[in-house]
Amino acid sequence: MQPSRWLVVIGLLWALIVSQAAELLQAVVGKSLLMSCQLPSRQSPDWFYWQDNKDKVLVQWPHDSTSPPAPEYKDRVEVSEEINSGNISIILHNVIVADDQKWFLVLAGEKSSHGIKMYCNYILQVSAPYQDLQLTFNVTSNNVTCTARGGFPKSEVRWSAFNTSSDEEVDLPGAGTSHQEDPTLKTFNVSSSVVAPLRELENVTCRIRNPLTGNTTEITGKVPGKVPGSDEGLGLAAKWGIGVAIPAGLAGLVIAAFYINQKRVRQTGTPRRSVQTHLE
Repeated sequence: MQPSRWLVVIGLLWALIVSQAAELLQAVVGKSLLMSCQLPSRQSPDWFYWQDNKDKVLVQWPHDSTSPPAPEYKDRVEVSEEINSGNISIILHNVIVADDQKWFLVLAGEKSSHGIKMYCNYILQVSAPYQDLQLTFNVTSNNVTCTARGGFPKSEVRWSAFNTSSDEEVDLPGAGTSHQEDPTLKTFNVSSSVVAPLRELENVTCRIRNPLTGNTTEITGKVPGKVPGSDEGLGLAAKWGIGVAIPAGLAGLVIAAFYINQKRVRQTGTPRRSVQTHLE
């Protein structure tokens, strides 16, 4: 015999008391998630429900019309084919942002236990990776903007750049970051901007980190407008090379002039005199 609804509510109130002991499951938006559950008896139960913390039914077995799935779970739940051996696991398909921080459990009735028991308590932590990263440079205003879409939860954004004067990567502080929620999917689009001395930088990197999973996606862009071979685009090593080459070249010219003058003295016996112009 299946339980009346008041028994189910009592079971859920009991579950609320012990919800802190629930197992945390990581879920990704748009993917499927297995919530495994094996009865200790390894025998088929008389009946069971999977429900969430809002007393909404995901699936009931045996299937009938007394407790149909809630609209948000309809056609999203697949039941194990091994119920006869006590395997009452389910697969939740097409995970959505609204599943985040919900907890799920099973209430089952078995002849061997002579009553209702709760099994397999889970809490979902939902995330979604940020996609389509783009960088936009405004060299005139020394501004760089990074955008991405479709992520969850709100991200952390970090900026860095390769400094041509020191030949090393440096952090770019002071970024302004905002998130906009998609009204349908409930994911976030992010936009972050930073002001930086672009004339001193070779490239800029934007890193977007998911605080739940720790996963980071990044995009690097070369600062536009750099003229190959110009001093503005040269690194420290190149500038040092020029600083050495110019004095060395001048020294070479002085030595060559001295050599030519000495040769002239040996040939003619008359040193070449410099010509000076005096202005009265």
